[in-house]
Amino acid sequence: MTPYYLCARIRATDLQRLDETRRKLTALQTVTQKEPACHEFRILEDKERKGDFLLWESWDGKAGLEAHYAAEHTRNYLEQGLTDVIELTELNALEA
Repeated sequence: MTPYYLCARIRATDLQRLDETRRKLTALQTVTQKEPACHEFRILEDKERKGDFLLWESWDGKAGLEAHYAAEHTRNYLEQGLTDVIELTELNALEA
């Protein structure tokens, strides 16, 4: 299956809850990396923009990403409203 690559910029909705947001994102990253369709799921924090994070993702096709969105742990995280999606970019790998 062709990998599906995605990069998302997200932003904390409340900087007063930034430590909580970091903890919840770390927990989300840990459980997401165990999903069968996940090749890579990394959450990186922007050094210059406090409260901004970059999600670097690779899935077994778009269906893998859709399964992630449907997963209970993903829905539970999103329902907390700790972050907003600022930008979502679908990517293609360059082949030699």
